[in-house]
Amino acid sequence: MTLAQVNALAGKSWTSWDEVDPPRELVGVNSLAIPPGATPFWEDKWYLEWDAFRKHIVHLHYVELADWVHAAGIPADRIFTAQAFTAPDPGLRPVSINLRGWSPDYDSAGVSIEGSVPRVGHLGTIMYGLSAQDYHGMANGRGVYSNIARFDEGWAIVEFNATDLKMPKRKPDYEASYRTFRSIFNFDGRQIAVMAWNGSNGLFENHPDYLPFTAFRNTQSEYAMRDAMVAKADLPRGSRIWSFGSTRFSTDDGWTTSRATLNEGYGHIAVAPDRGVVELVSPPDQVIRPKRIDLAVVRAWSEPRPTVHRGPCAHGARCAMA
Repeated sequence: MTLAQVNALAGKSWTSWDEVDPPRELVGVNSLAIPPGATPFWEDKWYLEWDAFRKHIVHLHYVELADWVHAAGIPADRIFTAQAFTAPDPGLRPVSINLRGWSPDYDSAGVSIEGSVPRVGHLGTIMYGLSAQDYHGMANGRGVYSNIARFDEGWAIVEFNATDLKMPKRKPDYEASYRTFRSIFNFDGRQIAVMAWNGSNGLFENHPDYLPFTAFRNTQSEYAMRDAMVAKADLPRGSRIWSFGSTRFSTDDGWTTSRATLNEGYGHIAVAPDRGVVELVSPPDQVIRPKRIDLAVVRAWSEPRPTVHRGPCAHGARCAMA
């Protein structure tokens, strides 16, 4: 950019590059009142340009780190970044998806999904609380997992706990971890690393010093992972599965009916046809890769014996709805 272009964006009259300063007055930060006629900082063109630069620097940081590790001999498919995606407080804007454009109404330190993907290696995320549970909506109306999967098919969660760090003493329930394991599998995540290295044990969850965000053994999260591993054990990577909960948890997994009635159960849904017809509608926010799916398996149990219905779905993978 020329100095004249910078002045036009910033509304300044700087006469040399030595005078150029980043925006320091953030109007409306953290939901503070915006004076009449003032422009909130996330709509200010000079701030947006500066924020894009910050996100570019963060991206460059990840790119260079991954390049150095790869140059040392580590295969690209074993290299992951480590970017936290924290769901914003109610009423605040989510973190950025891209390097340019949307900016949250708080200091996000240059975080973006696009900027966390290296040239060599993969996006690694740090997920806690609402983000881990896929309750972190993004500016484009999609969930955080859906957006991540669109940037990188080989991403991973490099640090996870179902606990919300904003409420670190609140013990997460089974559903919190169930949602995480369902989402990472159905959105092509390659691995998950549980935060429990200095671990509290769930056997002592009522002790005053118990820390839910470091606990895994004998917790609802461990039970949810066991059930998820059993449900997904025979499915190749790239598959999609909705198990409708487990023997411990009842959910419809976001499925609905446009014709018929649907009731959730523990590890199943029960549907009643409308004049002999059932129309099931999947959760809307999916990342389906048609070139990799060639089979859909729907397992339905009815008296007197179970039946299995199969239909087209991607090459080298399977879709399953149990």
